Amino acid sequence: MTDHIGTAKQATKLFENTYATTVDGMREYSLKVLEIARTNADTAFDYAQQIMTVKSPSEMMELSTAHARKQIETLTAQTKELTTLGQKVAAASGEPHTSGSRKSVQ
Repeated sequence: MTDHIGTAKQATKLFENTYATTVDGMREYSLKVLEIARTNADTAFDYAQQIMTVKSPSEMMELSTAHARKQIETLTAQTKELTTLGQKVAAASGEPHTSGSRKSVQ
């Protein structure tokens, strides 16, 4: 009976650790998404201001092309950043569970 109580306490602690790790990871991920959203909004406003100063169609094309190129580069970097962070969060969230499972099997 004592073994079952100990096992239940262990399982509860494992769940608490996994939950806490997951919440921390999701908080970090959410903050990164907000940071990216802010960066993209700032870039859009900067672009809108630049459009207001355009004096010719060729200048507009040049500005649009440069903006599109920069946005693609930025979005590629942001996607890599979020992917890396997501993988880190997923691995960290699973770690308490897998290490706890290994202990209970041994």
